[in-house]
Amino acid sequence: MPVLLVASLCLLVVLVFIVALLSYGLAWRVTRPGRHTYWDEYTFHPTDMGVPYETVSFLSPDGLRLVAWLMKQPDSGITVVLGSGYRDRKTSLLPVAAGLWRQGLNVFLLDFRNQGDSQMDDAQTMGWREIQDMLAAVSEVESRLPGCKIAAMGWSMGAVVSIFAAARDRRIAAVVADSAYADQAEVIAFNFSQVTHLPAIPFVPLAETFFQWRAGYRPSQVRPEDVIADIAPRPILIIHGMQDDMCPVDHAHRLYARAGEPKELWLTPDTKHVGSYFADPDVYIKRVARFLHDYLD
Repeated sequence: MPVLLVASLCLLVVLVFIVALLSYGLAWRVTRPGRHTYWDEYTFHPTDMGVPYETVSFLSPDGLRLVAWLMKQPDSGITVVLGSGYRDRKTSLLPVAAGLWRQGLNVFLLDFRNQGDSQMDDAQTMGWREIQDMLAAVSEVESRLPGCKIAAMGWSMGAVVSIFAAARDRRIAAVVADSAYADQAEVIAFNFSQVTHLPAIPFVPLAETFFQWRAGYRPSQVRPEDVIADIAPRPILIIHGMQDDMCPVDHAHRLYARAGEPKELWLTPDTKHVGSYFADPDVYIKRVARFLHDYLD
């Protein structure tokens, strides 16, 4: 066999190995389960912000223990189930929860699986398995606050979960989605290229197989833009930072275009991923609260 042919075959094997390794690494990085650390003990609670609360523990449909903080307003007929982003935890949204509570709303601040005080799962799915957690939270709220109108609200992954949950379950009367992606595979490909400076193809398509093997799903099946129309005629507010460099604002435009009425799109200038609250917390809280009161009171 000619030396050049042998060298070419060896190079091809090496390249295939590198592509497979990087693709597996991508799937492993995204789906790697969270872990509890000592930081979980060093955290703020609603009482630190002057908000009374109770800790609620309940089970997901697949048997994981989930934990949430319930902040009640005695005269409110609206409860917001609030979920945070990928690899985040409920304490990150505590200022938002407290702000909405002060606007006269009940708030059910949730740790998804692999977050905060909730139980670890064998994989993270960035908005797929977590849908079960949101639906379990809705059932828990329904049992504790019968007759309450329930809104689903989330940041980033939590926004995606809110869209999917509302599309599946009409008990959810309204949705607030802040910084949601329209297509998980696309946003993974975008961030892969941003970090590695490599083209998404062939790495991301190959990684789909590893996602299926590790977590039982493929990112290409997580497309909230395909289900968002099912939320209508219930209202949805889509919020997005115009300078989002993790999930470009085009995702918000696509979601809004596919959503049915009533719908609102709020784009905040000069803000990045989940930055709209921080641009002006008072305006953010009042805008979200007004949306919920207008449609659900």
